[in-house]
Amino acid sequence: MDGRERGELERVRRAAGDELAALVLDDVVPLVNRLRLLAAGRLGLTVHELACLEYLRVAGPLTTDLLADRTGLTRGALSKLLRRLEREGHLERAPDPHHLQRFVVTLVPHQQRDDEDDRLRFLVRRAMKSAAGHARLERRSALADTVGLVRILVDALHEATLGARMSLRARRLHAQRLRQPPPVLD
Repeated sequence: MDGRERGELERVRRAAGDELAALVLDDVVPLVNRLRLLAAGRLGLTVHELACLEYLRVAGPLTTDLLADRTGLTRGALSKLLRRLEREGHLERAPDPHHLQRFVVTLVPHQQRDDEDDRLRFLVRRAMKSAAGHARLERRSALADTVGLVRILVDALHEATLGARMSLRARRLHAQRLRQPPPVLD
């Protein structure tokens, strides 16, 4: 492949990346956020509380440190959120045997929340079935290609999330350093 072909390939990839990013950020994310907001509202939860419960549903029991990292909440905010969710019967906290100041958080069955999750999944599955029909994904190869592309997008979003999280940590550390008084020189 010569330089001209590489340049053209890079241009096409950049355009595809721009179009996919716009699709995800301008269309998919707002719709997913709207679904989460509606589900949280029906359960009397905040979006952060629902996100916390979703992480536990997918990942299983997590330590409070991991949960704070995944939700982006401070330890204080997470502690308050977990106390409320525990009072309402959504989860249990148990001391972490490996660390005295940490808890292991476990999701527990909760009829209203589980029914709402089933309802939401039914609605999304029905919409996806309709979309698959419109896109003529009856052939296994077409479905596999589509699923493969979506998995690539999910991996790319994970990578972007990690980059954003690292950037946020760096900004927080920088802000903390600015608030600390300068060292006293003797």
